[in-house]
Amino acid sequence: MKTDVKVENIMSAPVYVISSKESLSRARNLMLRYKVGRLVVVEDDVAVGVITRTDIAKALLQPEPMWRRRPVDNMLVKHAMSKRFIKVHPKTTIEEATILMVENNISGVPVLDGSNILGIVTLTDIVKYVSTLDIPVLVRDVMEDFVPTVNRHQSISRVVEKFETEGIDRVVVLEDNGHSVGIITKSNVALAELNELLKDISQGKEIKMVRKNSYGGQKKYRYIKETSLTAEDIMRESLITVRDNEKVSEAAKLMIQERIRGLPVVNEKDELCGLLTEENVASTLLRRGEND
Repeated sequence: MKTDVKVENIMSAPVYVISSKESLSRARNLMLRYKVGRLVVVEDDVAVGVITRTDIAKALLQPEPMWRRRPVDNMLVKHAMSKRFIKVHPKTTIEEATILMVENNISGVPVLDGSNILGIVTLTDIVKYVSTLDIPVLVRDVMEDFVPTVNRHQSISRVVEKFETEGIDRVVVLEDNGHSVGIITKSNVALAELNELLKDISQGKEIKMVRKNSYGGQKKYRYIKETSLTAEDIMRESLITVRDNEKVSEAAKLMIQERIRGLPVVNEKDELCGLLTEENVASTLLRRGEND
């Protein structure tokens, strides 16, 4: 689908920046305060990189001893930020920006005119644009067929291991009977108000958590026991899904409305059959000839 829309027409502004010498704790707090997923990193007022929620998650859960021994307040942005600084001009088309993000496996790029930071364009901005279109493409046409899952009782260390080994950034959480009960993203790990607990996990400590009732089982009083942090402790419980025969543009509206970056897909039998990501939605703009 060929358009003449430029990134300057859909980019987000203002852009929130942070010094490369600031702590990851400061970066995390800025993201929480301003509800953004990335910050432009500057040195001497010059943009030199970007740090994202995923970058923070990777740093917090880095297996190397050097990271295990550093409190989050002592970990610097420059050690965790993306090494490649990819940027676009305001006159770049949204198709070109989409290709750039997909090819480099990133979800946002700063918009610069010379050294002047004008804004930032993200996959979310592109999804918002797609939500305004009437594209005859169904969710099943662009979704990921593979649905990564974990059991609600699996440890967070296992979840993170799954992220890394399978190259994914979200997993659906299942009950013992296979019923889906939640979703976990790398952002959950990076921005959860459980950083002290995460540091304990990296050191192999046991921590006290309030266990939750099992889905559909007999009601019991909650109780406290010594246990490692598990998937259910940080998952998003309100699992929002989309039908595989829904239009992508409608799914895009749901993503924007619920402020989520991925939707589990269900078929007519309400069975999980796929996963729709922002990248999948943005890719509809590249299906030239089919949607013109």
